[in-house]
Amino acid sequence: AKRPVIYSGGGVINSGPEASQLLRQLVEATGFPITSTLMGLGAYPASGPNWLGMLGMHGTYEANMTMQHCDVLLAVGARFDDRVIGNPKHFAPAGWPYDTVVFKVMTDVTARLNALQTGQVNAAPLTTQTAKAAEGAGLNVIRQQVNWNGIIIADRLGKKIPALGNLKVRQAINMVFDRPAILTATQQGEGEVANQIFPPTSEAYRADLKDIYPFDIAKAKALMAEAGFADGFTTVIPSIEGFTPTNPIVIAQLKQLNITVTEEKVPIAQAFPKVLGGEYPIFGIGLEMRTALWDVVQSVTPDAIWNVMHQTTPELAALCEQAQKATGDEAKKVFQEIGKYLLENAWFAVWNYANAIFATDKKTTAKATIGSGYPYLPTFAPKAFPTR
Repeated sequence: AKRPVIYSGGGVINSGPEASQLLRQLVEATGFPITSTLMGLGAYPASGPNWLGMLGMHGTYEANMTMQHCDVLLAVGARFDDRVIGNPKHFAPAGWPYDTVVFKVMTDVTARLNALQTGQVNAAPLTTQTAKAAEGAGLNVIRQQVNWNGIIIADRLGKKIPALGNLKVRQAINMVFDRPAILTATQQGEGEVANQIFPPTSEAYRADLKDIYPFDIAKAKALMAEAGFADGFTTVIPSIEGFTPTNPIVIAQLKQLNITVTEEKVPIAQAFPKVLGGEYPIFGIGLEMRTALWDVVQSVTPDAIWNVMHQTTPELAALCEQAQKATGDEAKKVFQEIGKYLLENAWFAVWNYANAIFATDKKTTAKATIGSGYPYLPTFAPKAFPTR
């Protein structure tokens, strides 16, 4: 973003003092200028260095012009009424290069690729299998690393399977997967070999530990023996149509450690209640990545949705609590500690960051968006559009 702005409103005030404090931390962390409605005044101090003044028909020129010409608008606790934007047809006109957007439903990826090549559509999602063909046709291929793929070792404390509570067992699981081979087999090489849930752009990413678990079956077996589990154990993983394509890899590789894995077919309607309810101590998954804080809150904190058995340790719980309050250099330090803890304690067995593939024709541009496999609609524009 080159012209970002935060637009706050009465919803922040109504949410209490903590919401106002969080808004101030957001402004400090991003450095974005901020404006507010009349009902939102006071949430951010008028003496603050990022304050533009109130906006609307009685607001400042600076606030109103910033709203009209921003390229990223972050609205917090506010609505877009006529006192703020005036005539909706005239609000931020430079940000909307198309008068009409038409969506065509095309379920077959080959049909989408052909439609791009023949000018029937300007943009479409593709797959890793069609990415090279799209590039060969001269299309603009947009790659975005959205998900990490691998295993969640949910029972880190060994409540259901005592072996999983042993660090050496979790380390052995990490060392039994040939990550480059998995990337080639499952993603046609479209992505990046990885071992952590945080992407390289994240404040929690540990570049110094990216090789902590090399592919070494002999070492993995030795670790299992040292832990007292040379004979392995048994476990069940969910088989969910369309969601668990890597189950054969999990089954085959864990068998190398005498871990017997069986699949339980789960109807899609029951799948997520069972998985998120902590029924499976270990399972394969692909989860999206965003910011360090978002990833921690989604997958690591005691009440995180993907910490399905809600297990933690005092040390990690304290770090997670600090991460949700810290800012600046302090926040980065805390996230680095969380990244280190998760790797050294083998809470996950990550294999790769997979590329999501999207393509546009030669006349159209779009920009990848963090956390999304598809560019957001406002990023699309004709190549000649002046503000893109």
